[in-house]
Amino acid sequence: MRRVEDQRLLRGAGRFVADFQLPGTLSVAFVRSPHPRARILGIDVSGAATVAGVVRVLTGADLRGVNKPLPMMAPSPAPVHPVTQRPIATGHVSHQGEIVAAVVAADRYGAEDAAGLVETRYEALPAVADVSEALSAHAPILHPGCASNLIGSSHATVGDPARAFADAHTIVSLSLEIRRSSAQPLETRGVLAAYDDTHDLLTVYSSTQIPHRIRSGLAEMLGRGEEGIRVIAPDVGGAFGCKLCLYPEEVIVAFLALALRRPVQWIEDRQEHFLATGHARGQVHDVGLAVRRDGTVLGLRDRFLHDGGAYAPYGIRLPLVTLISLMGPYRIPAMDVSFDAVFTNKTPVIPYRGAGQPEAVFVIERALDHAARALGLEPLEIRRRNLIPPEAFPYDTGIGYPGAGSVRYDSGNPAAVLDDVAARIDLPAFRAEQTQARAAGRFLGLGIACYMEGTGAGTFEGATVRVEGSGAVTVASGLCSQGQGHETIIAQTCADVLEVSLDRVQVRLGDTQAIAYGGGTWGSRGAVFAGSAVTEAARRVRDRATRVAAKLLEADPVDIRWRDGEAFVTGAPQRRMTLAALAQAAASARGPLLLPDGPGLEATYYFSPENVTYGQGAHAVVVEVDVETCEVRIRRYVVAHDCGRVLNATIVEGQVIGGIAQGVGGALYEQLCFDPDGQILNATLADYLLPTVGDLVPIEITHHETPSLLNPLGIKGVGEAGIIPVAAALAGAIEDALSAWGIMVTRVPATPPGLYDLLTARRGAGHPPR
Repeated sequence: MRRVEDQRLLRGAGRFVADFQLPGTLSVAFVRSPHPRARILGIDVSGAATVAGVVRVLTGADLRGVNKPLPMMAPSPAPVHPVTQRPIATGHVSHQGEIVAAVVAADRYGAEDAAGLVETRYEALPAVADVSEALSAHAPILHPGCASNLIGSSHATVGDPARAFADAHTIVSLSLEIRRSSAQPLETRGVLAAYDDTHDLLTVYSSTQIPHRIRSGLAEMLGRGEEGIRVIAPDVGGAFGCKLCLYPEEVIVAFLALALRRPVQWIEDRQEHFLATGHARGQVHDVGLAVRRDGTVLGLRDRFLHDGGAYAPYGIRLPLVTLISLMGPYRIPAMDVSFDAVFTNKTPVIPYRGAGQPEAVFVIERALDHAARALGLEPLEIRRRNLIPPEAFPYDTGIGYPGAGSVRYDSGNPAAVLDDVAARIDLPAFRAEQTQARAAGRFLGLGIACYMEGTGAGTFEGATVRVEGSGAVTVASGLCSQGQGHETIIAQTCADVLEVSLDRVQVRLGDTQAIAYGGGTWGSRGAVFAGSAVTEAARRVRDRATRVAAKLLEADPVDIRWRDGEAFVTGAPQRRMTLAALAQAAASARGPLLLPDGPGLEATYYFSPENVTYGQGAHAVVVEVDVETCEVRIRRYVVAHDCGRVLNATIVEGQVIGGIAQGVGGALYEQLCFDPDGQILNATLADYLLPTVGDLVPIEITHHETPSLLNPLGIKGVGEAGIIPVAAALAGAIEDALSAWGIMVTRVPATPPGLYDLLTARRGAGHPPR
């Protein structure tokens, strides 16, 4: 089934925040700190205030009662130091790009010119850029009132780790690093706010993933009731987690719209995105894996540091996700894992596609690869020997998530997806090809990675389904789309239940006025939550319509049947009514036609599952490494995945392929580079390398369906599945290609310069190819 939103978007009929031009709209430009850490000695706005067209120049002191710490974005165990940023910095700045002033003008050109005339005097302070140094005794304390640079810590133990490591035949020890990166969606962030004093309503258009959470956050910051704020997430050109936050710019623009009684707009430029939009990843792991002689895993140890950046809008949630994901699809009877999340003078880290799971998969899969090498096993074989068998599901990992019980995999068959990938790769045939290629001076490598994907996170999502008098069906949900195909899935699910054509269903997403409550789009939750809510709401509407039809057609409700949007009586198909006629009758009903719970064919339902549901899969990738330039080229990519019942194969494959593309970027190219003081060195798309279509090959995908029992559709999310194992698989493939030199890939991205240094060092140390 084709996606219903694509024609509108591909023809340029989409409407993004920058497309909304309200009469009299003012533009905002921000003055941002050039220093990662500094004391603000003074701000002189007099020069900016004289520029033609400038309406207001704002500093922190001007945000009367509003310039307070932003709210935490997600529940998690309380951090030791729950420091969040203020809309405008006062006193000191903690990362490059932090806002110190805002300029409002008639247009963006004037605002930018005036912003350049704001004179800010700073005293640069020693900065902490390295996560490993942040907790050292000589590191400066970055936030006043904090005893250290620790955001928070956690520790989890399963089984008897000491016995596991004592009984091991082989212990593999590795130091691993996943470097910091940036989401870089096609559309940067943006916000437009307008105030209607007649109705005392502030309307905010935001390029966000969480309109209802933005509404509650703005209400808290501005001191207004939520009923006086409407947030709309229109078409959003990609997000991937970086728009999963209440940012200072949203608060400032909303404040200005209220203060000036005029619409105010800000559209982020690309450099601002590098400096001010939340970064991703950034972890350092010291891991140990205890295995028997036959490759059976006995235990896992991991101590890791998470670079949280300058503030902690998500507390310690991201490293917690890494912690609870380390077991993957394997039977690991003993674990001892702990982490410290720390402040550094970098842009704050927030969720990015996978949100802690790619880091966990990189750790366990790299450890398995090195254990296989130590034992003389194929990487494929050591995985096969340790997978959770299908009869063991539901499988309790024994890992506790604070406040949410233990991590429990609801259903799955990891061996089936791995066997699928293995059959298509044909390992003996590949090894023969690899040997022949090496003889010809070409170096091929195979990498394999398995994963479990926690999907359907959060507490609830709702949907309202209403049949109009015309027969059209309107569906509203708190979900919002950034290109995933949510409109299609929601329309398709509703149409299936009501047995109407897809073109009769209109979907309204991302508008707090359309539905009272919503969780938004994140955590691979769209189909699981909104699909389930729509299904139940549509069933209730169908039940209402059935009762109305039974009264009008003088039949028992059990004898009413549906086909093509019409109700008819079993055995008397000539007695029928259209859904439109039933909606009209229900809306104007009196007396016996009035349903007990009111008129109309409308129902709202909020779905809340008892637990997270887990997708799974396996990736295999073949690469070729040029040992002179160290360029890595992907030659083949094979995927088998299980997201439960597949509602729409086109959308599922699009999500998987898109995730793989982003994973390739993170594995081979994308890294934010900093100098020792925390200055970003590559804050342009000329220097920050993104993957292109030329870096990919056609992705070979097969679908497996192990239904979940945690929702009525039997589905599992798939939005992040593609990206989660890519770095691990590619690292294994590169290592396999360069095994003649004994190269170890312990850090991603594995860039050509990095690989060149590794290869040069091995050659210089007298290690010829074996």
